[in-house]
Amino acid sequence: MLLKNCYIEMNINFHLERHNQHFSVTAFPKIVGNFLQELQYKDNIDDLTEKLLLLENVDFELSQKNKLLATMKAHASTSQESVNS
Repeated sequence: MLLKNCYIEMNINFHLERHNQHFSVTAFPKIVGNFLQELQYKDNIDDLTEKLLLLENVDFELSQKNKLLATMKAHASTSQESVNS
């Protein structure tokens, strides 16, 4: 089989930090695709790379063992955060 006929799938590793604790987590295409509202980056991973590098104000929910990314969602600021800004 020719490589150009093969399906290419990418898993993304995020290195996160919270309260001086570091997490290295894996994000599968479905989670990232749902957040970015695009399901396949099979043909153009450069656009995906750019979008990931420009992410801001995103909340990450991790799996129970803190190894997988369970969900990504836009950060919702609370009124308390607005007061402290």
